[in-house]
Amino acid sequence: MGSNTFYYGAEPGNSQVAKLVNNMILGINMNALAEGLKLGKHYNLPQEELLNLLKVSTGDSWVVRNWSDISEWTADTALAVLLKDLKATYNEGLKHNVTLPFNALSSTQLFDSMGKEKPEA
Repeated sequence: MGSNTFYYGAEPGNSQVAKLVNNMILGINMNALAEGLKLGKHYNLPQEELLNLLKVSTGDSWVVRNWSDISEWTADTALAVLLKDLKATYNEGLKHNVTLPFNALSSTQLFDSMGKEKPEA
C-alpha cells in the first residue's frame, strides 16, 4: 500500500499516536505559515515571493511547498479532519499529563489563521 513502513513497538495504539504527532506538526506548521503570510500581506509583500523565499531558507516545510493546495482546504474537508486530530492529540496529552501548548493553540487558531469559517461543533 505505502512505500514506507515504520514500527512503533508492540503497544496497541502506538501507530495512531505517531499519526497524531505528524498531524499535530502539520497543524502547527499551517498556523505558522498562515500567520507569516498574513503579516506579509499587511506590508503588501507578494505572497508568491514570500513562499519562494521560504522554500530556499529555514522556513521551508512540506506546508510551504504545498501551500497552493493547502490554502484551498475547507472546513468541510481536510481542515475538519485535521482539527479532529489536533483535538485527539490534545486529549492524549491531557490523559498522560503531557503539555502540548502549541497543539492547543493550533487547535483553537487553525481556522482563524487560514481565514476560514470554523465548522459547527
